[in-house]
Amino acid sequence: MDRNIKKVLIVEDEAIIARNLSQLLQRMGFEPVATISKGRKVVDAVKHYMPDIILMDILLDDDIDGITAAGAVRAFSDTPVIFITSNIQPEFADQAISENPFGYIIKPFRESEIKYAIMLADQKIAMLREMKKNQIMLKELKEFYNTILSSMTDWVIVANSNSDILFTNESFNNTFRENNLLAAFKNFMHEEFNNKSGLLKNAFTSGKIDRKEVSLENSNGKISTYSVSASPISAEDGSINMALMSGRDISELIEQRESLTTIKEILDSIVQTVPIGVIVTDSQGIISLTNKTFETMSGFTSTDLEGKNITLLQYQSSRKNLLSDNSLDNKNYIPVEIEFAKAETGSFTSKTIILKLEKPLNENYKIIFFVSDISFEKKLEIKQVRLQNQIESITREMDELSELLLETNVYNQSIKRGNIEFDSIDRNILKLIESGMPNNQIAARLGIAEITVKKRLSGIYSKLDIKNKYQLIEYLHTNFVPDK
Repeated sequence: MDRNIKKVLIVEDEAIIARNLSQLLQRMGFEPVATISKGRKVVDAVKHYMPDIILMDILLDDDIDGITAAGAVRAFSDTPVIFITSNIQPEFADQAISENPFGYIIKPFRESEIKYAIMLADQKIAMLREMKKNQIMLKELKEFYNTILSSMTDWVIVANSNSDILFTNESFNNTFRENNLLAAFKNFMHEEFNNKSGLLKNAFTSGKIDRKEVSLENSNGKISTYSVSASPISAEDGSINMALMSGRDISELIEQRESLTTIKEILDSIVQTVPIGVIVTDSQGIISLTNKTFETMSGFTSTDLEGKNITLLQYQSSRKNLLSDNSLDNKNYIPVEIEFAKAETGSFTSKTIILKLEKPLNENYKIIFFVSDISFEKKLEIKQVRLQNQIESITREMDELSELLLETNVYNQSIKRGNIEFDSIDRNILKLIESGMPNNQIAARLGIAEITVKKRLSGIYSKLDIKNKYQLIEYLHTNFVPDK
């Protein structure tokens, strides 16, 4: 078995005892590096020989006793000391114990006493070194996680099962530095801890990760809305003694949503006032909007059509696919003659302009079909001129609306979110990563191999130009992952 103690310094003023100790230590396999008799020489000897342990007599051959010498050593070194003395007076023993010795042996001693005292000291040294190693590792680990949490833009707190806050990152301190806002947050946290369906209550009782939105008011009456989540922190034995709560301010995002809704309503109102039929679809032909004029032409209602593919409206005898013209990739719009089906029976012939928006409002508003029923007007070519003028006017209105979107930054956000595409498996993985689920649980949830999850994550890292999961979590907290 490896020993922590190899070199021994003997501090003893009786030459015979010192010689016997040296011989005894050699028989036991230790190296007596030196024997000194004066207390004043102990510090220099320790610095020179760097022993693993000191066998120290208390009464020495000068005015410095062993207890004082041990205290001087302890001031600069953690070298353990075993006192060996013939003095059994209580005051000496109390003074010696105050120096935290690793042993206290009374003369005359037996060989076994020295042996077992050193063996016990060796075990204690091993234990102390392991504790020190663990403390260093714990400190480094704490600093590592503190660095990660402090660098996050989301605010983060760690709370115990008594709802006491144990840790807050810099983002939290900056977000809630205003006293009234901090008080409002603590009230919210208290409710989430005590309510049966609260975020923290669920984290501690059922180990669930949950999320909700909360609005808090500061002293100036400003209301900010936060997206807040709570997740359990499990100990090695599976118990949950702490929980992590994180959040971010989504007030601006909500304002953008409201602005987007308002602009959509404006677009809807424009479409409804157009005196020709209008169908709005995404890039795959899924209908998101129709106006009353087209509904009158076809006999379909908006409920019949929204969410359906536009091929539903294609009359069976028509050979032209509504979305087959590849020139859509190269032109803003193309005119076509299309036979549309009616809700009951029959069809009607239309002159249709297919307009591809260069700056769409969102993914659902990419292609617009302007439909004019020409069943009874084929001979009236003048209608074509009027239709063209109407289309150009509407196109100008669309361009103006697009510029408005660009100015409100909603547009840029939409384009930015659409730059990177993920398939359904990637999106599911991203959602589960955002919820805090590890790779093995993601694999089990999606019914795929864990190695597949890792390969998918590698591809996602490449797409997003990031290097690890911490950066991915940061990205997910600051970016919306599109459904398509």
